[in-house]
Amino acid sequence: MAASANQSTYERHAVLRSRGAPPTLTFINGVWSRCLQASCDARESITLEPWINQKPHYIKQPQPGEDGWPQGLTCLHVFYDGSLWRISSDDDQSVFAVANTDAEHPNTVSRDDWHAAPSMPDAAPLPRLASHAPSVSLQQLRLDIAARPPCRLLLSASSRMLEAWPDFALACEGPNTEAKPFLLDELGVDFFLRIQLKSRKVIWFTDPISGVVFHSAAKSTSAQGGRMQVPRSPR
Repeated sequence: MAASANQSTYERHAVLRSRGAPPTLTFINGVWSRCLQASCDARESITLEPWINQKPHYIKQPQPGEDGWPQGLTCLHVFYDGSLWRISSDDDQSVFAVANTDAEHPNTVSRDDWHAAPSMPDAAPLPRLASHAPSVSLQQLRLDIAARPPCRLLLSASSRMLEAWPDFALACEGPNTEAKPFLLDELGVDFFLRIQLKSRKVIWFTDPISGVVFHSAAKSTSAQGGRMQVPRSPR
């Protein structure tokens, strides 16, 4: 997949990687890329947008050394369809996994939420509507998440028996250093609201508005254990 100069807007030092798919679906494991015109083969069947339903849209294509891809399948994508996160073929005719959550990013979907979807013949197809980035502020997003009702599984009666994937997850991986911090577009804007960090786990990230680099233990410029850096230009 070709890299794009615009890709630094959404991906910089980190990658989104999936692990733990069942043995018959190992082609789902591996590195995913944000979906952009320059990062995916030109295909009429897939929406070549970085956002679908205002949430990140990622793709995965066969890489050298990867085995197990079904014949004729050349691209997967993971996206939010308005009620569920899905991992499906590029034409959305084959759905391999679903997650019953309204998380803002694949990285913030809980491991417990992923289930196999071996047959979803009458699942709603992906609407071919214009996609755009969310325009709400982080503060408004926090209020919105707090006010949301519990997400419910919206599948047909013939598709409700779903097998749990307890070992599967999509996770953002990166250097996680002061010099190479995460973007919130890589972590998910709800990362610090949903993910319970271990007591000694520190996440370095760039504030998307100010460009200032913080770590997750920072409280102020003078608080013990906290640290704030000068703004950095994207690299």
